[in-house]
Amino acid sequence: MTAAPSPAGPLRRSRAAEALSPRATQALIRRNLCAWAQQQKQAPATCLSALDEVLPPLTSRNDVDVEIYALLAIVVRDFVRTWYGGITPDEDFYGEVVHLVAHCTRALEQRLRKLDVEALLLHDLAEIVDQHVQAYRAAHGSVGHQPRVDGRGAYHALVPLPFLVPVPPDGQDEEASGQDEDKTNLDEAARDKEASDQDEAAHDKEASDQDKEPSDQDKDQLRNNEAMHSQLLVQAALAVLLPTEDLENPCLTALVSHLLSDLVIGALVVEKATQPWLLLEAICSLSAALRSKQPPPPWQDDASTRRPSRILALVHALVHAALCLVALARWLLAFTALAPSLPPRRSSSSTAVLDFAAWRCAANLLELRGRKPWLTGLLDLCRCAAVHGPGRLAGLHGSLDRLLSHHIHTLLSPSLIAPSLRSLRGLVFPNNAPLGPSSLRAPENLDALRRRAAAALAALVPNALGRIYFGPCWSPSSPLPDAVLDHVEHLLAVLDDQYCNKHLVYSIIHLFLVKLLPELEEKGVVDLWAERLG
Repeated sequence: MTAAPSPAGPLRRSRAAEALSPRATQALIRRNLCAWAQQQKQAPATCLSALDEVLPPLTSRNDVDVEIYALLAIVVRDFVRTWYGGITPDEDFYGEVVHLVAHCTRALEQRLRKLDVEALLLHDLAEIVDQHVQAYRAAHGSVGHQPRVDGRGAYHALVPLPFLVPVPPDGQDEEASGQDEDKTNLDEAARDKEASDQDEAAHDKEASDQDKEPSDQDKDQLRNNEAMHSQLLVQAALAVLLPTEDLENPCLTALVSHLLSDLVIGALVVEKATQPWLLLEAICSLSAALRSKQPPPPWQDDASTRRPSRILALVHALVHAALCLVALARWLLAFTALAPSLPPRRSSSSTAVLDFAAWRCAANLLELRGRKPWLTGLLDLCRCAAVHGPGRLAGLHGSLDRLLSHHIHTLLSPSLIAPSLRSLRGLVFPNNAPLGPSSLRAPENLDALRRRAAAALAALVPNALGRIYFGPCWSPSSPLPDAVLDHVEHLLAVLDDQYCNKHLVYSIIHLFLVKLLPELEEKGVVDLWAERLG
């Protein structure tokens, strides 16, 4: 039975939308990042000059600069001021942080322009996601069989990252969070007991602490290993991106490196981006945004909902097939006219679009080979014929390959960066505030949240594709059949383990760093710093 919607839901959504409005974003940046600049220019606190006149540019797009500055303003306000403000009231440090971030972002943008973004996202990144999906299902696929294996240990053996050790046992995160939540209740109950019961409880607590001491030591060691690795990544990036005069300031670089490693990579990127409930919430939000762009379904009366006769169904099928043939003919004509004028792909491109790992990743994520092997074989046959067959239309630098690359570049428009950063800010920092300690856990039961995410994804599936993939159990009616939702939940299970998600997030960070900073493949951090500082 579905619960009635809470009246606080629309109010909460309206507040979240208001916090992401341009006016609130500008006010957030001015309050937290423009004070030091106004003091240097001796400008009044109510200065209404444009942000690009007060703050240095971060990229070549003003809308992207505003969103990055909004994220930086939240980090400075809620994380940096808490420890730096207790040391000194001087706010010049915030200006130095802004200038260092500006140096890094401008250097990254120049390197990003030389990068093959479509191959990075659809091939290299897809390979990492595909590796995570296959390793997770292989490690957790034998849970119900004997002998039972530790899922996290098996996953770490398949996707080894040396710094993510020792491997925590399965379910340790949930146990730790449950112990923190019940700590207050246990203390209150202990105070109400009699003296003899208090002694017994204290004895049991001491024995329990002794049993849990190795586990606590392992968790501390794991956190220390992650912190040192994050700091190593930041030190490597700063050694390549920052100018020499900034690197010669050891105090500033040390503070900034700790800020980026502990707060940005550690607390924000890794700890939050690996939370299963946060990933499921992101899926629900993205599905709602895509569903809002779809046209509403046509109105149907009672007569139109009846089962059509076989003759009428045959007529509908023939009309639909004719429309598909017309659309295919129009596409072929457009392709014939557009193909000669398409620009060639980058000279650094070494993989055809149809050979990208994204197609294999999507098939493995949907378990297409197990559910519809005939469809997988048919698609592979068509792809192989297009890439390696006569004419090599979809081969590297072929006509179809250049057309697909052109459409991908159209979809990956730079205008999507600012809305994506805005949505990310609304998800990680609701109402421009960090998630409180009580919000770090799932806002509802994880099973119910996964069910809601499964329903949101299934609602996006077109009716024709749903009949092909789900078979007889598919029904476009609302609510969707339980068999459909159960299968989509099974597909989303690859996001259930935070420790395994950390492997995925760190692998993505390593990929982007190596692609943007190829110097890291040739030299270590110490060698880079020695080369820059002489």
